[in-house]
Amino acid sequence: MPDPLILDERLLAAHVRGRGVTVLSACSHAGVVNACLQAMDLVGDLPVDVVLGGYHLAGRSMEQRIEATVRDLHDRIRPRIVAPGHCTGWRARAALADAFAPGGYGPSVVGTRYRLTAE
Repeated sequence: MPDPLILDERLLAAHVRGRGVTVLSACSHAGVVNACLQAMDLVGDLPVDVVLGGYHLAGRSMEQRIEATVRDLHDRIRPRIVAPGHCTGWRARAALADAFAPGGYGPSVVGTRYRLTAE
């Protein structure tokens, strides 16, 4: 949804042959769902494979968005793997793990390496 205080989002969307689109988000200040929707608009009909980066859901003021974000990621974006990073927060990580684990949740911390190969 539009937010007049945030003009855009910084992300990288990469087509990984045989997998779909990997969305790399910095901190998702405009919302990780919005970042994914923007990536989907850029790449066309390719499915979202991985959403990696900060989901910006940590802290009391952001926690009210966790339920809707998890629901929209699960039902609307439908990535194969969510890999929340630094600013996601432990409550959101737990909710994402409940919705996507065991096979669709990848913890992301410093030093984590993901190797995306065609299936």
